[in-house]
Amino acid sequence: MKVRKARTRSVNKKPAPRRSNARVSRLEREVRTLKENYEQLCDNMGFVVPINSLAPEPFRLKRTIHIVVRPSDGEFTALLVDANLAMSGETIDDAVEGLKMTMVDTRDFYEKNESILAPGPARQLAVLRELIERRS
Repeated sequence: MKVRKARTRSVNKKPAPRRSNARVSRLEREVRTLKENYEQLCDNMGFVVPINSLAPEPFRLKRTIHIVVRPSDGEFTALLVDANLAMSGETIDDAVEGLKMTMVDTRDFYEKNESILAPGPARQLAVLRELIERRS
């Protein structure tokens, strides 16, 4: 009696399609959520812009200052945090230039009205005096 050798086939075991599809769908949802969260985080992040000059204004900077620029509803907002000043613009340059003008105008106005300033504006004036001075 001859014994026949059984043929063996290599069997590729695949996970059940339902389980695999459900896992892929879950991973796709997680990736979508992470992407949305990342985009929101990027939209809310600011960056620092150094300012070296106020030209052509009649003031000059005593030192380089750093302002924060943040995207905001399709525009940009430039902030000088220490002086509690901010300005918005359609572009980064518009926001920064607007803030520079606001710094000059605020210092000039507060100096002319220093005797009647409330504590908040008086503090802003003190900060602006540390940062900018009139040209000689």
